[in-house]
Amino acid sequence: MGQFTCFGTMDPQRPEGRGRGHRRGGGGGRGRGRGRARARPRRQIVSDEIRATLVDHVLLHGMSMREAGQRVQPNLSHFTVASIIRTFREENR
Repeated sequence: MGQFTCFGTMDPQRPEGRGRGHRRGGGGGRGRGRGRARARPRRQIVSDEIRATLVDHVLLHGMSMREAGQRVQPNLSHFTVASIIRTFREENR
């Protein structure tokens, strides 16, 4: 009986709790944290003045979204700027 290194399994090649849900909590070796809610990053609060400046820089001056976001407020990503431009275009059709 000394050949079994993993307690609770009959196969000496397969350690306990890999892929069959043997661990407490179930799920086996599949993805980490399944079923738990992921923490979302907080939404960026952007004032109307900054929005107007971003629209001006991107649409009138031809800057890239990343460049305009960095010039107006250093922590704005190009995704935030793209969302602002998209909203502006949809409202002003």
